[in-house]
Amino acid sequence: MPWFSILAIFFVVWFLALFLTLPFGVKRVENPEPGQDHGAPEQPYMWYKVGAAFIIALILTGNAFEARAKRNTAAALRALVRLQPAAARVVREGEERDLPVGEVLAGDVVVVRPGERVPVDGVIASGTSGVDESMLTGESMPVAKGPGDRVIGGTINGTGAFRFRATTVGEASTLAQVVRL
Repeated sequence: MPWFSILAIFFVVWFLALFLTLPFGVKRVENPEPGQDHGAPEQPYMWYKVGAAFIIALILTGNAFEARAKRNTAAALRALVRLQPAAARVVREGEERDLPVGEVLAGDVVVVRPGERVPVDGVIASGTSGVDESMLTGESMPVAKGPGDRVIGGTINGTGAFRFRATTVGEASTLAQVVRL
């Protein structure tokens, strides 16, 4: 929600709260009940109404900010979930097969080619590459990876190709844990 929309909501709420409660306070000041002083004692009553309107406006504005933050958080979580590829190239029985990520088991050997996303977490068994881990670390430069190095599902492989052994899959993966937070 753009800032001007929030500002418009704020002023509309202010207008409604102020001008719906103010006439009651003004009427009290102009037409006091019999036996009451016509001066200062009625003024605090009117300002009480204005103060109440201000507090209501602040609460409603806070609610609008909270709703906006929840929408943005939900959109960020949806973007994180989309980072995991739908399929993985797994070596089973000596041949490469494209399988849904949900069917990859811990211990499977997974092949990642240049430019592909790493499907699950694991440890590189052979090959080298630079892996873009910016989705997790924020670092814009690719990290050099070789045999024995850990790779994280959802990161992007650079120019090299490698094979790695899957260690954590499904809900135990790093990407799933970040989304769960």
